Amino acid sequence: MHLVTKMLKKIIIENFKSFKNAEIDLKNFNFLVGSNASGKSNFLDAIDFISSDEPFRELINKKGGYNAISFGGLKNISFTCEFNIKENSYIYKFEISNREKVPQLEYEKLQLIKKTIFKIKRNENGLFSLYINNEKSPLNIDIIHEKQLPWFV
Repeated sequence: MHLVTKMLKKIIIENFKSFKNAEIDLKNFNFLVGSNASGKSNFLDAIDFISSDEPFRELINKKGGYNAISFGGLKNISFTCEFNIKENSYIYKFEISNREKVPQLEYEKLQLIKKTIFKIKRNENGLFSLYINNEKSPLNIDIIHEKQLPWFV
């Protein structure tokens, strides 16, 4: 029997709830300890947000709307996760905004060590570009607006 090992090694949270910018290194076993109102529940909400299989717009609405989860209410929210699957190390990052008062994906990237596997980025006109192995590819906009993009955590 072959066992696949997965491990979240680090999470960087920017502008999510009470986290303006936090970098948390994780081990095989972790304790979450702190006084009241120190961010323990917000950290667990961030993990829940990242690992959810719901489309992010629905998830944001369930959590009270963009202003309820954004640090300062107007800033883009960003998550970066470093994780291992088997012996490979990956970095997954995505950023969402409240462009035109609608939660929007601004950026998404998956890297294997230092090689980018895919990257999706919105330009100043609101149009997306998809890069797979650093080559520009056509992007079906329905994937972003009606379906969810892959979440690798």
